[in-house]
Amino acid sequence: MEIQPFRTAALASLCVCFSATSSVVAQRTIFVNASASGIRNGTTWHDSYTDLQDALNDARTQGGCPCEIWIAGGTYKPDRGSGDRAASFELADDTTVYGGFAGSETDPSQRDCVSHETILNGDLNGDDDWDLLPTSSCCSTHHEPGCDNNECVAAVASYWSRCQTAIWSITCVGLSESLCCDLCRPTRCDNSYHVLSVPASATVAIDGLTVVNGEAHGPDVTVNQGAGLYAPDADSNVTIRECVFEHNMAAGFDAIYAYVAGSEITNTLITENGNAHRTGPSGPDASAGPVAFLGGTSGTIQSTFFVRNGGGGLRTGTNGLIDGCVFEGNHGYYSLQFYPDSSPLVTDCVFRDNDQTTVETGIYAPTFVNCRFLGNWNSGRGATLAGSGFITLENCSFDGNRAAARKCPDELGSPGAIESGGTVVIRNSTFTNNVGHTATAVLANTTIENSIFYGNIGDVGLGAGIAMISPGVPDISYSIIQGQTEQYPGIGNLDVDPMFVDPLGPDGVAGTEDDDLRLSPDSPAINAGDPNFTPAPEGETDLDGHPRILCGQVDIGAYEFGIGDYDCNQSVNAADFANWETCVSGPLPDGRGSDSPCTAFDFDADGDVDLKDFYGFQQVFVTP
Repeated sequence: MEIQPFRTAALASLCVCFSATSSVVAQRTIFVNASASGIRNGTTWHDSYTDLQDALNDARTQGGCPCEIWIAGGTYKPDRGSGDRAASFELADDTTVYGGFAGSETDPSQRDCVSHETILNGDLNGDDDWDLLPTSSCCSTHHEPGCDNNECVAAVASYWSRCQTAIWSITCVGLSESLCCDLCRPTRCDNSYHVLSVPASATVAIDGLTVVNGEAHGPDVTVNQGAGLYAPDADSNVTIRECVFEHNMAAGFDAIYAYVAGSEITNTLITENGNAHRTGPSGPDASAGPVAFLGGTSGTIQSTFFVRNGGGGLRTGTNGLIDGCVFEGNHGYYSLQFYPDSSPLVTDCVFRDNDQTTVETGIYAPTFVNCRFLGNWNSGRGATLAGSGFITLENCSFDGNRAAARKCPDELGSPGAIESGGTVVIRNSTFTNNVGHTATAVLANTTIENSIFYGNIGDVGLGAGIAMISPGVPDISYSIIQGQTEQYPGIGNLDVDPMFVDPLGPDGVAGTEDDDLRLSPDSPAINAGDPNFTPAPEGETDLDGHPRILCGQVDIGAYEFGIGDYDCNQSVNAADFANWETCVSGPLPDGRGSDSPCTAFDFDADGDVDLKDFYGFQQVFVTP
């Protein structure tokens, strides 16, 4: 994946996503435009403030809020040219800050965030070279104590003496980055500690901003978190919409630190934060934590991309919703981590090409619905998804995930997909092409229903790859379990080829986006699931978003066969197409309920049958 085209496409979608959303009714709008030539009192575009700090001071001191601050495209730095690293854009209570304007709009819906990108930049001297490598071994973990710079060793050891006598650990590296900055990040030692900050007990929102080049490394712990945005007060509320956080770095959470009562992140790109250059004996190491932290138990994260960050992705304590997010190409522990006391609902998310443990659930009880785990790689011990609490997975797929080799011949090896010391419940899911040891797919105390375990690879060759982490027998029913039906007989289980459409895809590589784990027309998994299975009343779907039951009985696996098959004979042909005209009538009765045979023609799963679905029909139509 090339990050620049991805970033451009994502940025183009941000303000567009909310382009029809007018601003909340506000008593006052304050304007900012670096090129304004009027009297600069912020009352109109012509008379805009030229510095964002003036607008924030206005909102804090002049009253009349709730307020909105509209910022024209351009680059804004928090120090007013002073070089003061402690200067930050401190957001004002009851204020929303919008970026992406040209400087003439009358409503935020008219913005264009690509043409008028609004950049809040912590690179105060304008000399950053993000690709510049460290010049000292003090900036990388290694097995020996100390490093190659005695002055740095002395400074680090004054905080933690073990760095002189034990291995040079990730803690020693973190101290080096704060205390020996010139060795580790030669051009970034003069950057802002926090580009944005949130005062105590404030309710704030940002929308359509690009936040870059914060550098939260310093001798004081208060400047070692949240280089992009720092919100440490538990009584604050923070909303982030349509934003980009890029090239922010901290000793702890690089891009965002929000230990707040309530938080929301929507349609935001969090990319290339953290230090991708930090390495150890076996390759990239983790930063002290993921690049973003949301501590509010009522938090919501939707349609947000965590891509190619050097310290992992998101750590959250939310009991709310994580929906439609992508975690891709992140390095370090973890791409998604739950803490504290969090049991969120994770829906329609993609976890792809991350290293280390991709998801760490801890002792908590998350539920994953309609999620995909593709090509993740754990270079240490552990699995793609790990925890010790109660984990539920419904309509998910694990494809081409890999665990590192065992370090000792007699060591209990890790599975490629899931490892848990607690209980894992798996329903209507598919596990294939995962590579691990002992249990190639799942090592846990588990209940499995209507699921496929086939083509996973481990020490004993191809197989289902299921093992208990403690003595006992897993509860498995109505599932395809390759090579283990005698070991785990259960009810309604099969040891057969599920006949995926194309499990390796055109590129022939497991765990990539083109793998097609849907069922072929002759698959033995069709209508072979639990005959007593009943979808949830709110309308349970498969991994494509189609109704969970088509043609009478639930299928085994993450995908339901039957789209296009109006007459339910496991073939899509001219006989089905003969009924097309009667179904092209707009919304289906009762939403997408499987009680209507016309549901078979709702290829895009939007609740109606129209001409947009005709293209989908053409893709599966079999010429007689």
